[in-house]
Amino acid sequence: MKDVIRRIGEITLQLARVVEKALWEAPDFRALEVAVVRGAQEAARQLLVTALEALDRQLMEQRDRRQLKCVNQQPRSLITWVGEIQWERRYYQERPSGARRFLLDEVLGLAPRQRYSPLVQEFGIQLCTQVPFAAAADWLERVSCGPCG
Repeated sequence: MKDVIRRIGEITLQLARVVEKALWEAPDFRALEVAVVRGAQEAARQLLVTALEALDRQLMEQRDRRQLKCVNQQPRSLITWVGEIQWERRYYQERPSGARRFLLDEVLGLAPRQRYSPLVQEFGIQLCTQVPFAAAADWLERVSCGPCG
């Protein structure tokens, strides 16, 4: 947990530096707003990854070692409200069946090959019921800082 708290402090300090730089360099409010929002989105992405990796580590430590063997770590990515995030999560093999699974994905309710976070999916579905698909994809791309489609 100390590592998580230290990492949160580092992320907060990075964001403070972004805001300070924007205060000195932004020529107008729009530029200031864009710099602060982008900095906050980057901080949020880093916080999400920190939280996911901490939860994955906790699941590894609390698992029944007689039933689940940690095989390796594999990358995962999601497009979230604050942009695309990528992290590593542990892959387990059940004993004696040999079935393989990602505990973190199960705990979070993430389906295999799910590309978008539940919040982005929810917003996208709602948006598609109100505007043409191309416009919805454009808005989703703007708010999630990533490509949709």
